[in-house]
Amino acid sequence: MGHFRVCVKYCGNCNPEVDTPGIVRKVQALAPDIEWVWGDCPSVDLVLVASGCSVACAASPLFTGPTVTLVCTTLNGRKLPEADLAAAILAEIRGSLGTVRKKA
Repeated sequence: MGHFRVCVKYCGNCNPEVDTPGIVRKVQALAPDIEWVWGDCPSVDLVLVASGCSVACAASPLFTGPTVTLVCTTLNGRKLPEADLAAAILAEIRGSLGTVRKKA
């Protein structure tokens, strides 16, 4: 697939209903070919925004590229079983990154 950088933006995890850092660690384990970054997210190909509760306070950084959004167990507006989230997140990321590659 090539080398891609994905920025992870978390909420404050003040009242989590799911362990979003744990879910993201599972995604990372499934995708060692992706470079994962945190912080201001300069020069990335995609942003993963992860909110642990339905307040969804994690804001997407200023970024004009593709974004994947996790709110509790809802991924890009689709409610999923928690056990299926890591694989589904990776599929969304890979699908979006494939679109990025086609445009380049």
